[in-house]
Amino acid sequence: MHLPTRVTFKTVSRIDYTYDATGVKQSKQVTASGVSSFTYYAGNFIYEQNATGQKPAFFSHPERYVEKNGNVFNYFYQYKDHLEDGALRKCPVDIFSERDSMPRWPRLSYKNTSTTGINLAILEENNYYPFGLKHKGYNNNILAGARDHKYGFGNKEAQSELGLDCYDYGARDYNPALGRWMNVDPLAEQMRRHSPYNYAFDNPIFFIDPDGMAPFAVIGADEQAQQNIRNQLPAESQEFVRFDENGTLDATLIAEGAKLNPDSGNLQRLSHLASSDDTYVYSTSDRYNAENSDTGQN
Repeated sequence: MHLPTRVTFKTVSRIDYTYDATGVKQSKQVTASGVSSFTYYAGNFIYEQNATGQKPAFFSHPERYVEKNGNVFNYFYQYKDHLEDGALRKCPVDIFSERDSMPRWPRLSYKNTSTTGINLAILEENNYYPFGLKHKGYNNNILAGARDHKYGFGNKEAQSELGLDCYDYGARDYNPALGRWMNVDPLAEQMRRHSPYNYAFDNPIFFIDPDGMAPFAVIGADEQAQQNIRNQLPAESQEFVRFDENGTLDATLIAEGAKLNPDSGNLQRLSHLASSDDTYVYSTSDRYNAENSDTGQN
């Protein structure tokens, strides 16, 4: 493991991290101008400590997170995009920035502010470029009194203290401004053709990397997942994408399509995946799994 234990800034400010024996982060201490604040991690329960003492900050649930306010638990929900849940990375065609026509993936945090009915209020909005860099000028519109929730792109914790500006993926830290990892790939020997610092094989539209260990491409195990794969291609190329009863791509048919459409990058990649020794299975109703015939990993 190549995880940072201390990041020191020229102003003598610093961030200290502690981990357990398996590399799971246990705490973070941020020291600035001689004043320290602490964050403690216990699974999906997050605690914060400052000069006034330690208290629960929030804990996550399937639809996002819960904050404790006195004796009251406040539930917060998020409108999430496919970058967090492991679907293929296709930009929604109806979601574009009017400023620069670049694709963006929004995340909205909201809650019900009514005690008698339904009155939804947007607490926070974040928009990202494909590599995870935030759009500027209209982002982070936080409702007064709401938490600046740091779990954003890919549902990873943003390490924004002292201007560090990277995401903690678990096995590595990721810099969205560079589109590169800040640590060497723990599985670099299995991907010798690629830089050990590349993110998602430099193609975040198609590949995902849920924990910083290795990029994954996914093959659909249910109808929605299969449709997500087809949506990576223009309509005229989708006829070459066919699945058998087990959700496996027809390698012969898609190879024919790749040969007839040499300029279609996604079709070429799908053909390569369908004929490779690695099988990646994705289901929209469950977590994906990967079976690698070379490493025996699941």
